[in-house]
Amino acid sequence: MSETNANYQTKSTNPDSLQILISKTKAICSVNAESLNFIESRKDQQVVTHRKYVLLPERSLEKRRKISKFFSSCNDKNLDNELLLSCQEVKKSANTIICNWTYKGEKLKKEQIAIKSFINTKIDSFEDLLRLQREYESLIGVYSKLLMDHPESREAVGFILENMEILQVEIDDLHKQVLDVCNEVEGNREIEECVRSVAKCIDKIKTKGVSFTMDVKEITEDGETNASRVPEFRDIMRIKCKHALSDNEMRGQREEGVAGLEPYIIDGVQYVASCYYGNSSVILWNMVDLNKVGTLSNSNTLFEWARSLVSLKKDGVHILAAGYSSGNIKMWKLVSRETICTLIGHSDYVYAMQVMENGEKMYLISGSWDKTVKIWDLDNYSCVKSFKCGVGKIQALQIFAKDDENYLAVGGSDVAVGGKRGVEVWCLTQYTKVVKLDKDHCSVLAVTKYNGCMMLAGGTRSKINVWNLDNFQEVHNYSHHNRHLSSLQWIASNDKLYTVTGSDDGYIEVREMESDRIILSIENDSCIEVIRAIEKDGHACLLTGDDENKIKLWVESSIDE
Repeated sequence: MSETNANYQTKSTNPDSLQILISKTKAICSVNAESLNFIESRKDQQVVTHRKYVLLPERSLEKRRKISKFFSSCNDKNLDNELLLSCQEVKKSANTIICNWTYKGEKLKKEQIAIKSFINTKIDSFEDLLRLQREYESLIGVYSKLLMDHPESREAVGFILENMEILQVEIDDLHKQVLDVCNEVEGNREIEECVRSVAKCIDKIKTKGVSFTMDVKEITEDGETNASRVPEFRDIMRIKCKHALSDNEMRGQREEGVAGLEPYIIDGVQYVASCYYGNSSVILWNMVDLNKVGTLSNSNTLFEWARSLVSLKKDGVHILAAGYSSGNIKMWKLVSRETICTLIGHSDYVYAMQVMENGEKMYLISGSWDKTVKIWDLDNYSCVKSFKCGVGKIQALQIFAKDDENYLAVGGSDVAVGGKRGVEVWCLTQYTKVVKLDKDHCSVLAVTKYNGCMMLAGGTRSKINVWNLDNFQEVHNYSHHNRHLSSLQWIASNDKLYTVTGSDDGYIEVREMESDRIILSIENDSCIEVIRAIEKDGHACLLTGDDENKIKLWVESSIDE
C-alpha cells in the first residue's frame, strides 16, 4: 500500500461524506464573501478607531441662556451645573487600514487535484484575499459537479475547507478593524447618574476656587443609543425626502396607515421596526441599505393589529415588544425572530409602551384604551402592578427622572363629551399620582433634557403645551397645523431647540423654540401618522409613516443639491 493511500485510509476513518464537506465549504465561502464585500464597501470612508470621553458643561452658559429665554421658569444656576460626558472620536481612513493589513495566519495547503492549474496560495495583500475567495468558490463549484465520493475526493475538498477556515480568521480580523468602535456610554442610565453625582461634587469644589477638566478614557458599560435623546441636525432647513421604504406585503392592504416606528441598533447597525393599522405583521428594515430584513407575523390572531412598538436589550438579547388591538403584548427576539411570550392583561388597544430600568431590574410599562397602566417584570414576564388613570383612554406614555426617582407622564382622552382627558404624572416608586398637568385631549407626548426636563403634549385640537417637569409648570402653548396632531419630536440644530410635528393635514412643521416661529413647513402627499428621529451614516434624519402605508426617510441635502 502506498504512503498516500495509507494517509487516505487513516484520515477517512468515519469521515464526513463528500456532500457534507462541500456544504461546509460553501457555507464558509458565503460567510467570507459577505465579510469581504463589507470590507470593500468601507473603502474611501473614515473608521472610528477609538473614542475619548471628556466631562464638560453640556453647553456654554451663554448659549444655554439663549435657549432658556423661552423657558423662563428654568434656573440658570442649575443650567451651569449640568454636565455632559462628551464623546470625541478618533478616526482613520479605511483605505489605510486595508493597505496596511498583513497576513498573520497559517500557511495554506496546496490542493491535491489541479482542475486547470494549482491555485497560488501566496497572500501579500487584501487583493490576494479577494483572489483566493474567487478561485476557491470556483474550484468548489467544479468539485461539486465532477468528484465522486471517494477518499481522494474527500481529501481534496478537506484541504479547501481547512484553507477557507484559516482565511476566515484573517478576514474576520480585518472586518473588525474597519468597523466603527461602538459608543458604549451614550444612553447608559447608570453613567448618566454618575455624571450627575460628579456635577454635585464639582459644584462644591468650585466654591474653593478650583477649576479643572476630566478625561474618562476607559468606560465599558454596555449601552445602546438612547432613542429619547434630542437628535442633533446640522441644518434642519435643508431636510428633504430622499428614500421611500416599500414592501409587497403592504400593497393591496387597506390604506389605514403606519401605526408605529421603532428604531433599534444591533451590532452597530441601525434598524427600524414598523407596524400598521389593520395588519398584525411587524416589518423589520435595515437602514443601511434601506431593505426589508424580516417580518414578525402574528398569524394566530387574524383580527388583531399591532398598534405600538418598543425595543429593549436584556441580558444581551435584543427584544421587541408589540402591543396589539386585542390588548395583548407579544415579545420577540429580534435576531432570531422567535416569540418569547405573550403578555395578557389589557382588555383593549395597547396604545403606548415604555421601558423602565430600576437598578438591575427592567420593566415594561404599557398603557391601554382600557384606561389602565400595567407594569411588567421582564425577569418573569408577569404583571407586578396595575393602576387606573384619570385621563380616559390612554394614548401616550413618557418616562422621565426627577430627584433620583422615575416618573411616568400619561396622556389620553375619552371621545364622549365630558369624558376624562388630559395628562397625569405618576411617581413609579410609590405608584401615586403626583399632579395633573393638562385637561385637554392628549394623544402624543415627548420629553427632553436638552435644557432642563421639558415635555411637549399635544392632541386633536392641534394645540401643543410645553411643560417644565422640574416644577410642573406650563411655560408655553401654541397651535400647530389645522387638524389632528398625530406625532411630535424634539430635535436640535446649530445650538437651537426645535419641535417637529406631523398632522392629518399632511404637513410636517418645524418650529424654532427660541423665536417661537415655524421655520419650515413640508407638504407630504398624505396624512402623517408618526415621526421618529434616527441616526443614519452618522447624521440625524427623520423617518415618517403616513396613512398610505408609506415610510419615508428625510435627510439633510448637501449644499450642492
